[in-house]
Amino acid sequence: MAPACSRFGRDRFPTRIAVAAMFVLALLMPPALAAQDGLPTDDGTDVARPAPGTKENRLWLLWEQIEHRENSCPPSAPCDRTHAYLARKIAPPSQEELDRFIGMLDRQALARGEAAEDPEAPRICTEGDAELLMGFDPEAIGIADRRALLTDLQGVHVAAGSLKAPAGYDGDFGGTIQAAIAARFATAGLPLLTEEEMRQTPGQPKLNIYFSNTDAETGCTYSVFVSLAQTVLLTRAPRIKLAAGTWGMGGRRDPTVEGDDEAATILRVIDSFLEDYRLANLPEVRESLMGTGAPSEETAAADTPAD
Repeated sequence: MAPACSRFGRDRFPTRIAVAAMFVLALLMPPALAAQDGLPTDDGTDVARPAPGTKENRLWLLWEQIEHRENSCPPSAPCDRTHAYLARKIAPPSQEELDRFIGMLDRQALARGEAAEDPEAPRICTEGDAELLMGFDPEAIGIADRRALLTDLQGVHVAAGSLKAPAGYDGDFGGTIQAAIAARFATAGLPLLTEEEMRQTPGQPKLNIYFSNTDAETGCTYSVFVSLAQTVLLTRAPRIKLAAGTWGMGGRRDPTVEGDDEAATILRVIDSFLEDYRLANLPEVRESLMGTGAPSEETAAADTPAD
């Protein structure tokens, strides 16, 4: 049996191992066929294709088998069961025979108090359909809290060595920041990946540091924005993969902190990232984060880059 798309609600079935089978008939009405030359037959002669604008009836017997399993997926994602289908073509009926047969099925459904168009009928979908590719509808999953994107990280690549030093800074600014980040990652138990290791790690996680120095001419003080980029799939077209920011936070000089400077501000944001990573991977927090709803206003504000 082959997997296919379906539109079943997760609340219709118990969360237990069970198998249900259902027979349905699906009528496929393909679009008009383009005019082409005849098709060769076994005896070498040609059979004309249907003329443009005509419709071809095909009658199928479709067997659906539903296997229920233990729920291990986020809320609203119907992945606690799988659907398998077996299809067999029935000899092409005439339009009159088909109308009579469908009419009989409709009358039987009405006699049972059911709709002729069963809401549980499987959908016939294209090969690019997200449900077909992934086994569930990704659009049905709620927007996650940003910390959920930090769960189960296998490591992160950070390259701060090229950061431009503030005016008057004496020494290797980027190298000093990189060393401080490495020490913090080691304490947090999060591996610091090389660029090559990052490419081979699921999600290719990379922590980007955007640093803007103080501009003496405009009077604008320095600012920093840190963003964790990971590879993601587009829900409406899951064959499309791209790198996108999945966590972010900005920072500026804090006048209430004595001796606060550029390096301290950068590392303060790094500390916030590692704290979110720690919290996200606490067993009780991790479980609650998987499949959570939209982020709070506070979270959304923290994801906004500093001016």
